[in-house]
Amino acid sequence: MVIDYWAHEFGGIKEAVTVNGWLVSNHRDVILDAAIAGLGVARFTDVSVLHAIKAGLLVPALIEWESRHAPPINLLYRASQRRLPRVRLMIDFLLEMFQKMDADRLPGMRVTLPPERPPWYRRRHGRASSTPRDKG
Repeated sequence: MVIDYWAHEFGGIKEAVTVNGWLVSNHRDVILDAAIAGLGVARFTDVSVLHAIKAGLLVPALIEWESRHAPPINLLYRASQRRLPRVRLMIDFLLEMFQKMDADRLPGMRVTLPPERPPWYRRRHGRASSTPRDKG
């Protein structure tokens, strides 16, 4: 899925735009390298590029705006295996890592849970901009 529909909200103002770029990739590092090289604007989760921001390679933009259709980060496991020590250990480790990443966020970078999944969430192919969506 190409997430080319960027929807953001700030202070009750909702803005959305369909992004038409010259580079599309499902490999994050391709887009990251292009952004670091100054070849355009890219959208990442802040925790995945915090090292580049802190090193001065990237400059965050629109940090006061909330992303309305950000891709989720999921941890999936079989319910029957939750009590296995190795699974519980992994869950606890990841929770601790995400808490640490949240604490390391730059000032002003708010994190809120979306009220619902974006309309494009279940689609496997295509562009997010071609999915019917809310008008707000």
